[in-house]
Amino acid sequence: MLSNETRRKMSESRKAFQERVGHIHRGPSYNGKWYKGRWIPEHPNASINGNIDEHRLMASKAITKPLPKGVIVHHVNGGLNGGKLVVCQDQAYHLLLHVRERAYRATGDPHKRKCPFCKQWDNPSNMREIIKSQRQATYEHKSCRHQYYLKRVHRNA
Repeated sequence: MLSNETRRKMSESRKAFQERVGHIHRGPSYNGKWYKGRWIPEHPNASINGNIDEHRLMASKAITKPLPKGVIVHHVNGGLNGGKLVVCQDQAYHLLLHVRERAYRATGDPHKRKCPFCKQWDNPSNMREIIKSQRQATYEHKSCRHQYYLKRVHRNA
């Protein structure tokens, strides 16, 4: 384990080298197996090791300032490379985008929700909202829930 003094000396040495040589060019890296990253240690959104995911760098450039803490960058095309990006203020909004995408692909209407019991898509006004947490809710038909309950009670009786 390195002492704080050793870490400080290594950091100073690295900074002195960067000042002498200029920006050290490193090729793209891959975070896990998906996200392409860039080594830009001076960027405010860079990780401790100086890497920043390319999609987060692009989003930061688009809004012309560093991304705020907790922001999620959503890929509209669902893929990880290229395509349009949406900057979501938090994970809850990001999950809502995924729910709406699934509804739109299945029904053509992003407002519809799927009942977990009958697996049918319907308008939320015809369903009951069940709050799972502060950030997540699900919708179900009251009659479907009742039928499920009756089957379960009779099966266990």
